[in-house]
Amino acid sequence: MTTRQSLKLAAKPFANLPSGPDTTVPSPQGFFDYYRQLTEYEPARAAKFGIKHFCWLCINPKEAEDPVFAREVMALIPDFIDKPNVLGIGEIGLNKNTKNELMIFEEHLEIAKKFNRPFSFIPPILRTNLKARALLSTLSTTPT
Repeated sequence: MTTRQSLKLAAKPFANLPSGPDTTVPSPQGFFDYYRQLTEYEPARAAKFGIKHFCWLCINPKEAEDPVFAREVMALIPDFIDKPNVLGIGEIGLNKNTKNELMIFEEHLEIAKKFNRPFSFIPPILRTNLKARALLSTLSTTPT
């Protein structure tokens, strides 16, 4: 499921939050609202049942094909990264192993490093091992 699809599913809980833009329309503002839901609404809702809610923040690799859009969304992450329920950057990975996906993947790693946060990645579903090699190459060449 892409983040855009999650936004559509997440639209209903926003009825309890102050009114804002339509979160079913993919936009940076929609992602802002989605990240807000993950870091404010969901922890409060879970707490009613004695559950601690944690999350990871990122953008799906499928959405990296529009790098301008992806960067606008990723620019929002620093506003949320220090929330107490945010574990780090993730779940990140590659879908089709495109240049744009790899670029956005590397930018996710840069955010994790800048904020000294862990990242969670999922290996690509392999038809060949090319995707895994690209992913591992990126991880091994990223300075620590």
